[in-house]
Amino acid sequence: MKSKRTKIAAFTGIFILAGFSLFWSAGARALAQGNSTDGKSDIRRHPEWQKRMLPEVTISGQPAVLAAAQDRNLGRLQTAQSLERRGNYPAALQIYRSLYEQVPNNLLYYEGVKRNLMRLKRFDELLPIITEQLRRTRDERYEADLGNAFYKRGDRERGMSVWKKMLQDHPKSQAVYSYVAAAMLDNRLYEDAAAVYKLARERFKRDDLFVFELANIYVIRLQYEKATLEFLRHLERNPNQFNYIEGRIAGYTKEPESAGKVATVLQAYLKQSKHPDLVRKLLADLYLRSEDYDRALQEFSLLEKSKKASNKNAATAGRDIYFFAEKSLHAGRYDYANRAFDLVIANYADTPYLVRALYGKALALQLQGQAREALAAYDQFLQAYPNHPLAQDALFQIGEINFQEGVDLDEALRAYDRILKRWPRGRHTLRAHFRIGDCYAARGDFQRARTWYSRAKGSALATPAAKEEALYKLAYLDFVQGEYDLALEKLNQVTADLTSAPVEGSYVNDALELIFLIEENKNDAEDALKLYSEAQKLKLERKTADAIKTLQQVVSRYPAAAILDECLMDLGELESQRGNHLAAIGYFRGVVEEHPESVYASLAQKRIGDIYETGLGDTQKAVQAYEKVLVEYPNSTYLEEVRQNLRRLQSAQKLSN
Repeated sequence: MKSKRTKIAAFTGIFILAGFSLFWSAGARALAQGNSTDGKSDIRRHPEWQKRMLPEVTISGQPAVLAAAQDRNLGRLQTAQSLERRGNYPAALQIYRSLYEQVPNNLLYYEGVKRNLMRLKRFDELLPIITEQLRRTRDERYEADLGNAFYKRGDRERGMSVWKKMLQDHPKSQAVYSYVAAAMLDNRLYEDAAAVYKLARERFKRDDLFVFELANIYVIRLQYEKATLEFLRHLERNPNQFNYIEGRIAGYTKEPESAGKVATVLQAYLKQSKHPDLVRKLLADLYLRSEDYDRALQEFSLLEKSKKASNKNAATAGRDIYFFAEKSLHAGRYDYANRAFDLVIANYADTPYLVRALYGKALALQLQGQAREALAAYDQFLQAYPNHPLAQDALFQIGEINFQEGVDLDEALRAYDRILKRWPRGRHTLRAHFRIGDCYAARGDFQRARTWYSRAKGSALATPAAKEEALYKLAYLDFVQGEYDLALEKLNQVTADLTSAPVEGSYVNDALELIFLIEENKNDAEDALKLYSEAQKLKLERKTADAIKTLQQVVSRYPAAAILDECLMDLGELESQRGNHLAAIGYFRGVVEEHPESVYASLAQKRIGDIYETGLGDTQKAVQAYEKVLVEYPNSTYLEEVRQNLRRLQSAQKLSN
């Protein structure tokens, strides 16, 4: 029986507030301790702390009393911050207000009172507090707060008038523009705030002012082209901030429509940029994220040509195309990966990425199902780089192709044996033990298969998961030979400790599944179970046609057997392997329609989608089949994989349209 592995798979305002609280709490502690080398409190080292943050503390010759008062206020402040984070604004306000009344020129206390009065919409109480602050000091931030309070109270004209007067009275203060725009943004006056930032640029004759503030407004307003231009202008002056700029652009180009608009901006900006390679890299990466592999490869190729023409660092030659190849490989776009690896191999003989490109080329061919071509590529790699760290990977993949694709079991055994001899403690050594056992099982030599599984279990390299796997494989050999009691004995060892969290690669679920199958059918449908076991033995021995006939006998002879859904699943997989896609779909539909309560129902529906997609090339029916998984099996363990398949197909459909 083929093992079916089970896959185990605060709000912004609160975040900002929490960060603000942590900042002030940490600052309060640091200043209270004076950053002294002995860790003792000495506030006399911080006159600015006394003046701005805890002005109630005076140097009166009573340090113990002062420290106690300071600690009490700090504790109350932290309590207020905690209440505020939890949304208990009235209680937080009460504490902030008490602290503020005690120390009215403490900015932190004032901000706490202001925030919570605004949240509670108690503007009539807030206005006198702001006015009081303005009498003490002409700090422009309080003027901006005054306008904000008026605006939020509903007196919008008066609020705008306050802000306008600030800009007139302080035309040379960058802080004023920042205060006014921030207050406007607090009221979602995005266009007005943008106008203030632009006015500052005009008055100071500096286009580099408020770049990120303006870009943020454009993003909020879905004006992605304008936001991109702001980021590009910043990149011109700060090329070392490429990664940050790319991250910001990536944040709003996740949808095809926005990605297309931004790509047009990047394309046009190439002609005027002082750093065209950086802009082209942004463009190439954007196409890659949008899964437009044709355009992405084109841009990466142009980028490499530009770098080569300018004689840039040879150590990075071919890096961008190799990066594209790796991304394409991981995304399952093996054709593009192949093309990109070929470009690296053909054009960058001296690049440090050449060796990995040669290996990547072989892997891409293997994943494309081009077994013979992949074997030749791996052989070429081993001849050229026999001592490279990737040599053991290449040799292992040669074994995998020969074994899994049924090319040549003798060659597979030779490859795995070479791994054991050359790398006795290598990263593929343990897996080679299992694979040698698998090869002998495929030959029908179960005794040798048992020997190698036992060696794997007893190996010093064996992990707990590997020991479980060895026990499971030994039990499975018992099962296919009809030795059900022996199989159950080993399977129960695998499942002995169900209280512990499963380790990665655990075979507990597989063991439970086989235990259930045996116990459910051993007494009530033993004849059906024996026939099914025989079919699994034929599958192991690669006798596909005989296995199909035997499974069909189970279905026809025992139509009421509990094992029927397993038979239909196996028939679907075997027919799919033979290329009989319509027959495979028929069997999988049998599981979905005739056994809707089966644990395999969601997998069967997914496999219908897989066959339509990769076997028959019918994208529309594949999408329909995948969508049915989402709708009818909302708790399926295959949901994430299905969603990825749907995103890929839908993205391809949009690009083709």
